[in-house]
Amino acid sequence: MGDHPNGPSKVTIDKENKTLVKIIGNDQFVETNQGQSISITELFKLNPEKFLGKAYLDRFVPEDAALGTSLTFLFKVLSVRTALSIQCHPNKPMAQKLHVEFPNVYKDPNHKPEIAIALVDDFLACYGFASKELMIKNLQENPVLAEVFPIGAEPDEQYLKDIVKKMFTELDTDEKKEERAKHIERLQEHINSLP
Repeated sequence: MGDHPNGPSKVTIDKENKTLVKIIGNDQFVETNQGQSISITELFKLNPEKFLGKAYLDRFVPEDAALGTSLTFLFKVLSVRTALSIQCHPNKPMAQKLHVEFPNVYKDPNHKPEIAIALVDDFLACYGFASKELMIKNLQENPVLAEVFPIGAEPDEQYLKDIVKKMFTELDTDEKKEERAKHIERLQEHINSLP
């Protein structure tokens, strides 16, 4: 639901659909694209003010001309029956830099601020990372964590950053799936044994 290159909303052009024809408001465009499923971006390009709105264009285009034919947000409806992957979203300058350097991975130059709106009562969302002190306490008090991420002397901030990096680059891979499952099972057993 939006204009992200990996899955944009599409509109199937049907000149018999009078409501759609009226909304589009361009008979030549309708005729040219008859029967085709087009990206919503094509409508933004056809008439930005009509499909994005004057207030939107006034607000965002002075900052970034590309937003004259695209959305500043990605609307998603997710079913989170099981835990979602951890995501890290860059700020706008970093998103622009990553898009230039790795366009095959970072498909657009926009940052991705998020908001979660739960549709049920038992939804839990986590944001950010634990403090340095809490991370050290957890590593010291949990034998499974201490085994996976051994600590000697007082760990410094760089060591903790390296642990977080290891979690996402080494343990959170398909190759480590079985090992990760064992660690998670042992962590759960440890948590269940606590008073």
